[in-house]
Amino acid sequence: MHGRASDASLTASYACYEASKSFDNVDTSLVPSFGVMNPFAQAGRTAAGQRWQPVPGLFHSKESLYFRAAVGQLLQQAHAEISPTDLEVRANTPEFRVEDGDWVAHKKQRKFALDTPQFLNCVARIPAALIISQHQVSHAVPTKLVSGVLRKRGEGFKAFKKRYMELDGSTLAYYRKKPEKHGIPLSRDEKKGCEKGNIDLEKVSSLQPMDNKSEPFGFLLVTTARTWVLAAESEVEYHRWIKALCGVVKFNAIHVMYKRQFQLREVNAQAITDVRMAVTTSDTVGEIVEHIFNCYKQALDAAPLKPYDPTEYLLKITGYRDYMIDRYRMLNEYVHVRECLLTKKTIRLTVVHKSIIRETAMINLSIRNNLQLAGDPRASKSSNQLDEMLETERSTSLQMTTLGETEWDQNQPSRIAPVPSVMVQEPFAIRIHRVLNIPRTTCVLKRTSEAATVTRVDLASASVVVRIALFDGGQLLENGVVDTIDVRLKAQRNDLLFVEWSNPVWHKFNIDICEVTRTMRVELTVIGIKKVIGGSRSNGQEEKMLVTGINAFEVDGMLTQDMLSSSIRPHRASIVQSSRSSMLHKEGWLRKVGNYKSLTRWRRRWFIVDQGTCSLSYADDQTAARKQISLKSCSVSTADDMNQTFTTAPVNSGTRRSREAWMLAIQTVGANGTIFSETITLSETNNGEVLFFEESPRSSYSNEQLNSLSVSSSSSLKHARRHSDSCSSDSSNQRDSCLRDLRKLILLDPLYPFSPYQKSQLWMYREELTDIFPALPRVLSCVHWDDLGETDEALALLPRWAEPDHQAAYIELLNGEFAHEGVRTFAMQKLSQMADTTFSYFLPQLVQAIKYENHHASPLVMMLIERAIKNPNQIGFDLFWSMKVEAHNDQYRERYGTILNAYLDVCSSKMRAILKLQDKLFSEGGMLERICQSVKAKKKDGAAEMKRAMQQGLEALNELLPGSFQLPLDPRIEVGKIIVSKCRVMDSAKKPLWLVFENAEEGGDPVTVMFKAGDDVRQDCLTLQLIRLMDEMWREEGLDLAMEPYKCVATSPMTGILQIVPNSVTTADVHKRGGIMGSFKDPIFAEWIQANNPDGKSHRAAIDLFGRSCAGYCVATYVLGIGDRHNDNIMISSAGRYFHIDFGHFLGHLKYSMGMARERTPFVFTKEMAYVLGGTEGKAFGKFLETGCIAYNVLRRHMHLLVSLLLVMVPADMPELTGRDDINYIVSTLKPEQSEEQASESLQRTIADCLGSWSRRFDNTIHNLVH
Repeated sequence: MHGRASDASLTASYACYEASKSFDNVDTSLVPSFGVMNPFAQAGRTAAGQRWQPVPGLFHSKESLYFRAAVGQLLQQAHAEISPTDLEVRANTPEFRVEDGDWVAHKKQRKFALDTPQFLNCVARIPAALIISQHQVSHAVPTKLVSGVLRKRGEGFKAFKKRYMELDGSTLAYYRKKPEKHGIPLSRDEKKGCEKGNIDLEKVSSLQPMDNKSEPFGFLLVTTARTWVLAAESEVEYHRWIKALCGVVKFNAIHVMYKRQFQLREVNAQAITDVRMAVTTSDTVGEIVEHIFNCYKQALDAAPLKPYDPTEYLLKITGYRDYMIDRYRMLNEYVHVRECLLTKKTIRLTVVHKSIIRETAMINLSIRNNLQLAGDPRASKSSNQLDEMLETERSTSLQMTTLGETEWDQNQPSRIAPVPSVMVQEPFAIRIHRVLNIPRTTCVLKRTSEAATVTRVDLASASVVVRIALFDGGQLLENGVVDTIDVRLKAQRNDLLFVEWSNPVWHKFNIDICEVTRTMRVELTVIGIKKVIGGSRSNGQEEKMLVTGINAFEVDGMLTQDMLSSSIRPHRASIVQSSRSSMLHKEGWLRKVGNYKSLTRWRRRWFIVDQGTCSLSYADDQTAARKQISLKSCSVSTADDMNQTFTTAPVNSGTRRSREAWMLAIQTVGANGTIFSETITLSETNNGEVLFFEESPRSSYSNEQLNSLSVSSSSSLKHARRHSDSCSSDSSNQRDSCLRDLRKLILLDPLYPFSPYQKSQLWMYREELTDIFPALPRVLSCVHWDDLGETDEALALLPRWAEPDHQAAYIELLNGEFAHEGVRTFAMQKLSQMADTTFSYFLPQLVQAIKYENHHASPLVMMLIERAIKNPNQIGFDLFWSMKVEAHNDQYRERYGTILNAYLDVCSSKMRAILKLQDKLFSEGGMLERICQSVKAKKKDGAAEMKRAMQQGLEALNELLPGSFQLPLDPRIEVGKIIVSKCRVMDSAKKPLWLVFENAEEGGDPVTVMFKAGDDVRQDCLTLQLIRLMDEMWREEGLDLAMEPYKCVATSPMTGILQIVPNSVTTADVHKRGGIMGSFKDPIFAEWIQANNPDGKSHRAAIDLFGRSCAGYCVATYVLGIGDRHNDNIMISSAGRYFHIDFGHFLGHLKYSMGMARERTPFVFTKEMAYVLGGTEGKAFGKFLETGCIAYNVLRRHMHLLVSLLLVMVPADMPELTGRDDINYIVSTLKPEQSEEQASESLQRTIADCLGSWSRRFDNTIHNLVH
């Protein structure tokens, strides 16, 4: 098959095309050359080859060149608005601000958060260069070894024994006696030999006094594994040890008595450069700088300062790559300050000289004054020469790799003067000559919950056909399918096959060129014919082999056409009529049973409801003889007593989803009796009732009109739609009833499958539906975009439609169903109103929507690149990784690769360098994945060998790492070297790495992450995004449920990096504290919370935090259908926060073992959780129920947004999100048909069911025993 597929750039595999053009049995004179197939392929490759590209090996095409020209013009516009120097400043010294309109500002909390000044504890740091000192000034606080004798109580024995203790760093080691020989201390290695044990103080969740009057100098160190009981010999020793331990143990683990006794603060301020103070959120950056200097000078232990001008200094968040540059901006307008307000943390600020801002940018910036980036695809020769100078990443020009005029002119094909397609009244036609390079195998996708693998199966076909299908907006056009005649496969070189039509014919469609829309696409599918009998075949005898698609119109607006088509005589082929009707007609698979339902089996049948003839027919399959039943005067009702529950295995036998079948009883007149039919969703049941009920569709049409309608023809459909407009003068009662029904269907179920008749009603009442936003996509789905009148009317309605509750709702208009450029441009205009922080929340959906664009240079892609250029840190990093993952999919590699490579050519040099480093470290085949593979190779050799392999790999990697760089998780966090001694191999099947990085800023907290190789974390990313959005929805309503949606970034389909939530343990660890049967001990969680929060105030706060977070995660996991919930992927913090991790299963997909579900309840709420809240009669439990019901109803009000976000994510090819049927789980769980009171009662009943079930606790016990 050949032709000019203008929207598909040829990949590197085509480089061998010319060399292998001599095919056996193929007339090579008819095979076009590589240059003819893609005259733009080699454009610009010399210059581009000198620069790093995240997706290498792509060839240029007309699409890519026009796209790069558009990006060049976009960069020019950005430079006209923001100078290149300022763009570089934004990349190097970013400000993360909360802008007006950001969702995180929260309308109901805005007055409290923005207008009302609040006090924040602050530890500020002045520049060390300003301090006058004879010694080198450091921000670090020196540590020293603390040693002495303490009494320790054994785990099994209650008696105390004296032990010699040494506190070195974060390790408290103990010995039988002082580790020395002849009075000389032993070396570190020698000490290891006589060490009796040690306590890792980083794992201590509570340091508290011992509640025992007989041991006044005793204290406890609480860890997940055990509680250490120690005692000093005297009060002086007691205070010495407690003070030393308080300097090592995490601040939130220290008992309040010790905090008061030693006047401890959350952030240490002992360095000579530090000053402790209080600031108000209404202070400006300039005011705070002056306040810091004044507070420092007034401190008793302050060092003298060199002369300084406070107006020359700005602020930076300590430990973060987050600056406060605008001296007149208030503190509460920054994201980090907002986070500190929510978490009540001390804010840490560093004073920096403003020269750093400009100097850092200029080091990375080198702009040519004669920079030329034309909007035309042609660029100047000087710009091409500039690209050739960019040999290293230190080159900093923002110039794109472009073409010189000569190269463009040489590659521009000659064409005659174009004729507007609207003037061509000739049938749209396609001719297939040959298909080359057909493999002898077909691909079969095998999915597991962790990965999708492709296996190859030998072809079973001897002949093939090419199926030509016309689509517009993802919908198959009426009569839009044509099959070629079948021809036999023949052998080709290199163990391949080919087919050739000896007398190729034109396959014409019943659509003229003047009617072809700009968004129409042609899909070409090579289908193998397994068996042909009597010249006919069934679908079961077909074998889909290869598929591709091309746009009807090229990027420059020219109709896609073969270069030699005009010289070949056209031949008319028969037009295949579509068997599926267009209106008042529905067909599909249902299961049925007859009158003797107790004695007969349910059988799957192909049903057809034809409202034109008012009949129902069914058969064994689509081609078998049908049995027809008249629906005149029939009655349709639900048969709830026959509803069934069953399971399906869409992923594998070990992961299934519970499904419910809803029953319809169709009572016919005559001998047919009652037919019982099954639907899969409640909405389909409602739809079935509407379809079978003849009075609704016949109310607007007379019998003669219905009989005259030919529902299989386009002209009849248009006639019906015109007639529906004329029926708008019906009685007001009928009109109001129809509108009520339509509104109800739209609002109650965003996935409701409207019938063609209902769509005609939607279009008829479009004007009356403009006041509810969810009706907009439904009405647009009714538009005939090939009808100019309807198209113009639909576009005119857009600005008049009611605004949604949130701008993100417009994302639904970027789905594949809405291909018209006017609709997509309108959606982008609305989405562009979102501030960057809010906009970044929805990048996953926006990146997926790129797949639905007809061309690279679309408004969506242009807006994404523009946002990434102007805000590289907040948008650029996430955009890069979202698209990089998609570039691994061969189907989309060319598109995302072209976009990514172009973005890397226009982003700042700082961004380019960091993204290149991140790619080398974290992507598939990167350095960390190679270390993971070396660790897995040592799996059989034991844990020690795996640890050694990890350490060797990380130490070698440390030699290559720069002094500072950003992680993909959060561009605000800048890290340095890896702390190898604190890294470890996790105990799970894929052996992920627990990595600890130094903070790039001295005095900053270390950064801990997990790197996974061999797991698909994209589903985790989506689930966490939805939980984060739910948290924002709740906060918008003034509800703080203390959610913990940790950050997660997929760096390829099978690698990813995850944030580690500090100060938290798995509930499995808590259960194990209670022994083998710990999962069945009701007080186990309460004891853990009490052990970590012994004083009354912190304990009450912990109970409140547990109740709020528990309510949030119960509701979130229930609505999202999170599966595989055992006690190793549920965590609890020392402060009482409850949260879930590891979201490998969602939307109702559950783990099964030996055919039985491991989970019997829709979410986790067990008796030990209720015990923390005082039992089911406790006040805290009542508050938990009330909070959960409020949170549940908030999500119900946002159901349409949640569904639309999941719909756009379907093309991501996740194993458990494959279509509307999966998303229907959320709709059914949110119960839109119920009132808020009914929904609250339903949720409370479900919580009671969870409490009454023993299966969760039993499953947790088995899990603990196995692991």
